[in-house]
Amino acid sequence: MPKSNRINKLTKKQEMFCRFYVSNGHNGTQAAIGAGYSENTARSTASENLTKPNIKAFVEKLEAPVLRKLGLDENWVLTKLKNYSEAVVTDYFDFDADTKSIVLKDLFKLPKSKVEAI
Repeated sequence: MPKSNRINKLTKKQEMFCRFYVSNGHNGTQAAIGAGYSENTARSTASENLTKPNIKAFVEKLEAPVLRKLGLDENWVLTKLKNYSEAVVTDYFDFDADTKSIVLKDLFKLPKSKVEAI
């Protein structure tokens, strides 16, 4: 068998690992247990599996339709991270000098990106 076919081929356990991993929110240990790996070595098996290019590729293949449907891509993630990192407390609160209290701003008047960062 050519080397490229061997690299892309997954065992049944590896395929099940990938499917469990995607469906459980990326919990590698639980995915390994669900796929039939030993509970005693599930954590290390998951860690090892997730370094294998063929497993990474299959996980990406499984997730691609969902990510496409939701409109989630690298740009979406980077935009969200940028919005979160730029949020500061003064975006959301004012200090009322008369009452010496902190007052929440009207969230309906804030830009959507600021509200999403909460």
